[in-house]
Amino acid sequence: MCVNKSGQSHERILRAGFFCVNVLTERQESVAKVFAGMAGAGDRFAVGEWDTLASGAPALIDAAASFDCRLASIHDQSTHSVLFGDVIATRHRAGEDTLLYGVRRFRQLRKIFTGVAGDDEYL
Repeated sequence: MCVNKSGQSHERILRAGFFCVNVLTERQESVAKVFAGMAGAGDRFAVGEWDTLASGAPALIDAAASFDCRLASIHDQSTHSVLFGDVIATRHRAGEDTLLYGVRRFRQLRKIFTGVAGDDEYL
């Protein structure tokens, strides 16, 4: 995970020693915009429904996947820090397409395959 060194998240993660990476669904673009600073200031956790997994770090309830991590190491890169964590708990929701970001906008990747030889495992 990458965080701005001057941000509140950086300090909170360092103090706690834990963080949670939430993989957003296509329907959660508004949450992504708030956390990216594209939707004004305020409490970022006021958007979406949150709970916790093993570490107590905030986990988005309806995320496509959540990775609850213990901070393992930090590598500083200019204005940001890259955080590496050991995964201690996970949660996922089957059948959710993830939200993507590229070329300065959010994108949705629609399923290309509707089935392969009748095999629903990949849907």
